[in-house]
Amino acid sequence: MQDTNELFDKYLDDNKMYRFEGTDGVRKLDDLCANLGYTSGQFIGANPIMNFLADNSGAMEAVVDFIRDQIDRIPEWQESLELEMYDEVDEDEMVFEKEL
Repeated sequence: MQDTNELFDKYLDDNKMYRFEGTDGVRKLDDLCANLGYTSGQFIGANPIMNFLADNSGAMEAVVDFIRDQIDRIPEWQESLELEMYDEVDEDEMVFEKEL
C-alpha cells in the first residue's frame, strides 16, 4: 500500500491537478472535495467545498490566515472592509461612506 502522500500526489497527477487558479482551480478543488466524500453534508444543496469547509475548521482558519497575510497587498480587499466598517460620519475619525 502507498503512503498517503504518494497516494495524494498520484491522485493529483492522474487528474491533472497541477494548478489551482481561477474558475478552473475552483472546479478542481470542488472535485477533490467530492472525491474525499463531501458530496453531501451540513449544507443542503451545497457544493462539496462548502461541506468540506463546514467539517474542517482548520481549513477555514487557513483561508482566514491567507487573507490576513495578503490583505495589505490587495487594495480592493482593504477598501471593501473599510466600506463595511465605516459608514457613519464621525468628526474625530476617518470617515468612509458605503457605496450603494
